Amino acid sequence: MQFLIKKPFIIFINFCKHGGIKLKKIITILAVGVFILAGYGVVADNAKIKTEIVEVNGGIGHLNIVIENTGGIAIENLEYQVSIQGGILNNIDIKESSNINFLGMQSSEKSKTSKIVFGFGKIDISVDADYAESWSGQGLVFGPFILVT
Repeated sequence: MQFLIKKPFIIFINFCKHGGIKLKKIITILAVGVFILAGYGVVADNAKIKTEIVEVNGGIGHLNIVIENTGGIAIENLEYQVSIQGGILNNIDIKESSNINFLGMQSSEKSKTSKIVFGFGKIDISVDADYAESWSGQGLVFGPFILVT
């Protein structure tokens, strides 16, 4: 195995010594290549996937959520989860998952919960989305009316 690794390297060095290619030129070309590849790494860092839960608002029977793509790459199948718990006697317990099929760069999407919220009292709300920090807050429910505080 060692022979297979050393042999091509020795042939390459002998080729360079006998005027095939000057070693200084090879080192220069390799250095330029490294700098170019390092530049591509910087571009890739700027194109990270990042989302933000911008708004969580109440409504009539549903919770409205706005998720924004703040990164440099469009996102397909962005999943998010919503949890609503509380009310008088803790009778409200809604947990659902959903997804946004496509979210372009620097764009946002408004969604709402598919399950109807109905009850009375104080509620705890949490929203989690891929590539975003979790959002949590509280609200009040009065029948079908939801107010996020």
